[in-house]
Amino acid sequence: MALQCAAVVFGLGGNKLVNKKNILGFYGWIISSAVSAVLAYMTGLWLMTGLYLVYLYFSIDGIREWSKPGPNASTAAGHAPPPVAARLQITPGRVWAVLRQKTVARFCGSRTAI
Repeated sequence: MALQCAAVVFGLGGNKLVNKKNILGFYGWIISSAVSAVLAYMTGLWLMTGLYLVYLYFSIDGIREWSKPGPNASTAAGHAPPPVAARLQITPGRVWAVLRQKTVARFCGSRTAI
């Protein structure tokens, strides 16, 4: 029972850390998946054992992906990525231009002003 509780605590802690863009959450998931796989194996739940082994693989792969240098390098260090507006370079001027084009196209159709 204590191992099962530990697996749940590490799993929930891993979720919380990954939601905060912290790579340490994957380590919590590794512990949770490994303990859960052993417990499932000991009780004869073979499909659950396989599922937890797949989760274990995904957690290890997540650490590998987050540790790669590149556009997500800031998330590998535990820092949050820049806001969506900064990544897409959304400015009020661009938003206004798109809205104006869509409005003109909607009300004027394909006709141009003479």
